[in-house]
Amino acid sequence: MSFSFKPVVSEQTTEFAPIAPGEYQVQFAELEEKPTQSGGVQWSAKMKIPATNRTFFLSWNVENASEVAQRIAREQISQIASLLGVQDDISIQSIKTNKLFTVTLEQRPYNDKVYYQTKGPWRLAEAASAPVKATAPTTEKRKNPWDKK
Repeated sequence: MSFSFKPVVSEQTTEFAPIAPGEYQVQFAELEEKPTQSGGVQWSAKMKIPATNRTFFLSWNVENASEVAQRIAREQISQIASLLGVQDDISIQSIKTNKLFTVTLEQRPYNDKVYYQTKGPWRLAEAASAPVKATAPTTEKRKNPWDKK
C-alpha cells in the first residue's frame, strides 16, 4: 500500500501581538531579585496567563532613588503578601506561589516598546497547580527586602 498526498502550505506568522488590556487571571512563573542600573534593587516577575499560555513581565523597584517608585513597589508587594497571609518578613520566598490572581492589565508604551503594568488591586482567584521558579541572590536575613542592611 502506498500513500500519496499534496503538500499543505501553512501561513504561519511570527508577528508579536501585544496582550490586550483587560482583566486576567495570572500567576507567577518566575520571581527574582535583581540589581538596577542605578544601584537599587528590583523584583522582577515573569507572569503567566494560564488560559492563553501568554507571558508578560512586571518589576517592582523595592530600593530606588525615587521615593515614589519605591513606595508604589512596596505597596503593591505588601498587597500581594497580605492576600497570601504574609504580614511580616516579606521576601521573594514568602510570596512566590502558584495561586492565581485576578489583575487588570494595562499597556504602557515607552521608547517604542510595550510594557505591562497592573492597575487597581490584585485579588486571589482559584488555586492553580503550575510550579513557580523563584531565586533570590541574597541569603542575608532582613525583615523586608527594603530594610537597610
